[in-house]
Amino acid sequence: MSEELKQGNSVDLIHLCNNYTSSVVHKLIGDHMCKQFKKQAFIIPVRSYDELSVAGDSDSKVWLAPVFYRNRILRFFPLVKVGWVFSRVFRALNEFFDEKKTRAIIAHNFWSDGMVAFFYSFFRRVRFTLVVRNTDINVFIPGLPHYRWLMKWMVRRSHALVFVSEAHRRTFSLRFPKLYESAARIAVIPNGIESFWLDNESTPAVRRTRVCYVGRFNRNKNLVRLVKACELILDDYPQLELVLVGGEVDELEEMLAKPVPEFVQVLGTIRSKEELKEVYQSSRVFAMPSVTETFGLVYLEALSQGCAVVCTRHQGIDGMFDFPFVQAVDPLDTNGISASLRNLLQFENGVASAQVRCILSQFSWESVGKRYAEVVQ
Repeated sequence: MSEELKQGNSVDLIHLCNNYTSSVVHKLIGDHMCKQFKKQAFIIPVRSYDELSVAGDSDSKVWLAPVFYRNRILRFFPLVKVGWVFSRVFRALNEFFDEKKTRAIIAHNFWSDGMVAFFYSFFRRVRFTLVVRNTDINVFIPGLPHYRWLMKWMVRRSHALVFVSEAHRRTFSLRFPKLYESAARIAVIPNGIESFWLDNESTPAVRRTRVCYVGRFNRNKNLVRLVKACELILDDYPQLELVLVGGEVDELEEMLAKPVPEFVQVLGTIRSKEELKEVYQSSRVFAMPSVTETFGLVYLEALSQGCAVVCTRHQGIDGMFDFPFVQAVDPLDTNGISASLRNLLQFENGVASAQVRCILSQFSWESVGKRYAEVVQ
């Protein structure tokens, strides 16, 4: 633990975040709330001993406190699991909480972290904010109808309900109106985009007849339909290339159940931002028609580098941009995906940079951190 925190463990803001180790998003949120909250703590329930090493990334402003619990059997009993996790993190919560100093708790997942914050609010007077994510809308809330009454109580007791995208807010309000109407305050705070993408502006030039994708290779990302959609327009665009970043050839072939077509290039994982920038700037379209998507920072990265975008209807960034070069599709409609690709490939020189960057400036991590601070206080 840092020397500063040794002198007094209480913090201004506590984060409950069971998926901290699987995404850099939460770290960036904490880092960019430091102006408003001098000391913060992330309490991180983890399921493997390897994840305990995350504590070594603590610093004088943000302390990381992983708490181990076994998940092998508990995952089949969601409420029992939440109760067990609460019992495991209760000591850490007490260590960092001070009624005179701690201003709020952010539960970064509606069910998994939110219920822990909800239970803790019966032991300490604390204001907690709930963040609704993709797995909450598509897995936990619909999958646990018998606990809907408990969720409603949790929402009523919370300070605010935060959605990562306008599409999720709209979907939540339509599918779970009683939960939505129980919230005292509702906010939409999208994830941010790193300054690298805002600082590196693409220059107008004729681009290759290329569609690109950056992300994991799994069923949810809908790569099989994306490949088929591209095949449907090969007659119109015989020079078409589909460049896939983030996985291996054997992973794609397993999903396709056939060899990778000649027009498809698999580049593996690219960690260099400069190399990713080259992929984006050489492509006319970025396509990620995921079945479900919380937000998708890669959409913003691609837009910042002049790509037109195919996203998923009612998911991710749908509803955030009113541009002809951002098109939302039904992820299960291969013909619809193909039609959008055909339309967007007409942007030979990329999309209007100045127009896009004016909007993207609102997605800087500084702006995101400030908005979270405004909502939770």
